[in-house]
Amino acid sequence: YNQKVPIRIGFVFILNTDEEVDGNKDAGVALWRAFNYVADEVDVPKAFTTLAKMYHEVKDGAVLSVEQVKLVLRREFPYADMQDILGVHSDYDDKRMAGAAFYRKTGLGPLPQALFNGVPFNRKEMNVAELETSLQKIMDATESFQRAVFMGQLNDHKDAVDFVIEQQNIVSHINEKILSTEKRYLNFISSPVSVDMEDYSTFSFLDSHDKTVVLSENMNYVTRKDEDVIYAVTIWIVADFDRPDGRQLLSNALKHLKTSSHVQLGIVNNPASKITEDNTLVARVIVAAFRMQKNTSLRSFLDKMVKEETAKSLARGTKIKKFFVPGMDEDAFEKKYNTLGVDAIRAHRIFCQEVLKLLPGQMAVVSNGRVIGPLHENEFHTKDFDLLEKVTLNSAAMKIKALVKGMGLGSKRGSRLVMKVDALLSSLPKTEVRQDVEFLKEQLSVLKLDPQQNEPFLDVVGIIDPLTREAQKLSHLLIVLGQVVNLRVKLFMNCRTKLSEAPLNSFYRFVLEPELTSGTGNVFPRAPGANFFELPESPLLTLNMVTPESWIVEAINSSYDLDNIHLKEAEGVVAAEYELEYLLLEGHCFDMTTRQPPRGLQFTLGTKNNPVKVDTIVMANLGYFQLKANPGVWTLRLREGKSEEIYQIFKHEGAESSEAQEEVIMVLNSFRSKTIKVQVCMLINPGGGLLGFSFQ
Repeated sequence: YNQKVPIRIGFVFILNTDEEVDGNKDAGVALWRAFNYVADEVDVPKAFTTLAKMYHEVKDGAVLSVEQVKLVLRREFPYADMQDILGVHSDYDDKRMAGAAFYRKTGLGPLPQALFNGVPFNRKEMNVAELETSLQKIMDATESFQRAVFMGQLNDHKDAVDFVIEQQNIVSHINEKILSTEKRYLNFISSPVSVDMEDYSTFSFLDSHDKTVVLSENMNYVTRKDEDVIYAVTIWIVADFDRPDGRQLLSNALKHLKTSSHVQLGIVNNPASKITEDNTLVARVIVAAFRMQKNTSLRSFLDKMVKEETAKSLARGTKIKKFFVPGMDEDAFEKKYNTLGVDAIRAHRIFCQEVLKLLPGQMAVVSNGRVIGPLHENEFHTKDFDLLEKVTLNSAAMKIKALVKGMGLGSKRGSRLVMKVDALLSSLPKTEVRQDVEFLKEQLSVLKLDPQQNEPFLDVVGIIDPLTREAQKLSHLLIVLGQVVNLRVKLFMNCRTKLSEAPLNSFYRFVLEPELTSGTGNVFPRAPGANFFELPESPLLTLNMVTPESWIVEAINSSYDLDNIHLKEAEGVVAAEYELEYLLLEGHCFDMTTRQPPRGLQFTLGTKNNPVKVDTIVMANLGYFQLKANPGVWTLRLREGKSEEIYQIFKHEGAESSEAQEEVIMVLNSFRSKTIKVQVCMLINPGGGLLGFSFQ
């Protein structure tokens, strides 16, 4: 702030919300009233300065007191009347409760909290020592604003705060369980099982996947309107509806349902006590209503059933007829209610225990297969359901709904399919965000390959210069990929307009096979290879392999000089066999004291039975060294002699052994290069001086 960084700092005061509070006894209220007094007498910047001076009076580990507020206030304003400013009837108490209301509305966690453009800091970032994190946030935000200005999304006529609030990731409420990166999803991948929820004995023997599928197939829902539409969000309320906290959770969900056209709502019973008809009165009423009533009357009836006075009346023996609402099929409902047993509720509870991993009576919310819970009493409000719907819609639900809608399925099957597909895709590891590329023209300089009909396919769009090494490699890669999976390919030729010389002076083959095959004499697998046909015979040709830098490849069998091939003079086929002889183990070494490469230092690489198979010397240029190796477990040591007498390994990175271990153990378990960093320290001789190399 003092360095003129483009940042605006604000404070939210979370204070006592009682109607009448004496600022002479409450330090927080005293601070608020003093702040308002200074802002009214001078200005807001002066009020912030005075607030800072008050906290300068607080010793480390202590908290602000009323006396410290008064001390600074008297020092700054000697003639101020403390009682008028801080007393119960102070004129400077305006909007004292606004901060607490904001805190409750946003759902922020334990205080203190800090937000940067609305994004809460985590606990580590709240540490003063992590100030660099805040500076990095400022730099990142500045870059995003610059991009918005460049793209014309932000200008002098638009407020920057309004621009931030309009972004898709902005929400009015925060719930850590909803926004957590650790998510658990139900697995709907199972063959349909024809089991009724009231057949408890059969349901209890199903595995977890089958239980989930059976429950989803037998679930009944309530929606905002009686419409035959596909819903993008399916929410299950898991609770004991014969307890007040369970009914409150369902009530909050129903309030959210009145404002949402994307949600269908179902219930899962998880009773806390022994399941009998007497202690599941409300649960059985709700289950019967879901099964027998139409959507309009069901919503009104559920609104009645979640009220506390309704539950108390049922417990006193009031007949269910008293709570009927207009439009209900009263006879059908009463018959269903009187004949409904508790097996379906028992099946619900065993699902909660074995699949949702909940204890009896614990609450949860399931949104498109994502399990959020267990939840505590009064932890999930209407605002939380608003946030949950927004998060679910912003993932993949709306895109899946659009695809399912085009399949011509009905509301029930289509909504269930959206839920299952969303759960499956959301449970997979996150990859790069997909981009739908639309082209204005696709007629010229484009190669199109259509996929097989009625089969899932990968959509590949490539833009290449056809006269490059990359194009030579990509062409064969796409051919092999097309043999492995179903592809739709659009390959755009981005040619250079002018060529001053021949763009390609070599023939190239990318060695890649779609599958392993048997070779001559049924030898499996056949060695991979490349073939060149119809090459020009007059030029002088050279045959070599383009391999990763860490590979040492040599020709081991050929009847021709591969550096001088004249096809005119060749008799028959020119063939060559190559072998991968070694993998290079690379590294950098530095003296931890001087931060310079230890010139002349030697390393050895070996195994347990053969400690010295190869050796190398550390180069003066960046401390680089390399050693020939093969797949296996290797040990890097200092060479016996001067190297071992003068230096010892102090620390290393990139190896499998612990960093402080003097013997560096490495495992080469792939064909990729491996690079390690080694720090060494110089030993001190008995005479007190440093040992060193002597160069003659």
